[in-house]
Amino acid sequence: MQEKWGKLSELGFPRLLHNIFAAKDPASILDMEDGKIKKRIFFRIGIPVHAISNILNEVLGRVMVRKGIITQEIYEKYLGIMLTEILLNE
Repeated sequence: MQEKWGKLSELGFPRLLHNIFAAKDPASILDMEDGKIKKRIFFRIGIPVHAISNILNEVLGRVMVRKGIITQEIYEKYLGIMLTEILLNE
């Protein structure tokens, strides 16, 4: 995997995604930063398979609550389960 740096404004997000897709690397990561905002997108053969962000409202569970897909109670229940598993595995 080759590491590259640049400014998104110089290439544009659609072109960047196209280049990642066209490269078809077995695994690649796109890190984007703007001040304190950080996002990371994981790709497998050019297709995005996972994304993370340090913006709490962009967490999938929060998005699902906001869209009415799950309730706040369900979100909190499974968040608790996840945190317990993380603590047990440390």
